[in-house]
Amino acid sequence: MTDAASKAARLNSLLNRKRKVDIGGTQPAAEPSPGPSEATVTTEEEPIEKKLSPEEERKRKATEAIIREAKRARQRAEMVGPQGWIRPKSLNTNKEFLHRTLAATLPGRKPKRQKSPEDVRR
Repeated sequence: MTDAASKAARLNSLLNRKRKVDIGGTQPAAEPSPGPSEATVTTEEEPIEKKLSPEEERKRKATEAIIREAKRARQRAEMVGPQGWIRPKSLNTNKEFLHRTLAATLPGRKPKRQKSPEDVRR
């Protein structure tokens, strides 16, 4: 019975991995509403948004992306073992191949040949 439950949990987590749209990081779990004495403490601890330079913003986003990928790899490793740390190749798209294939099929990319009078006679 636990084997079936663990299989179902693995299947659900695999399906959820495809469904996740995690742009801003992970969302914190819902906490019970604080009492009146706790309300003042939480407002003081909230981080104040400060303006970051474009370079710092890119660095922050890159760091978040690396952390997100490491968390996903850890989850995969828990399910399937050490091979889970390796990123699955099926999730990546060969963008260069796709771009060249699409560009080759566009009619504007093919050179137009003008027929000379000699070609018309043949």
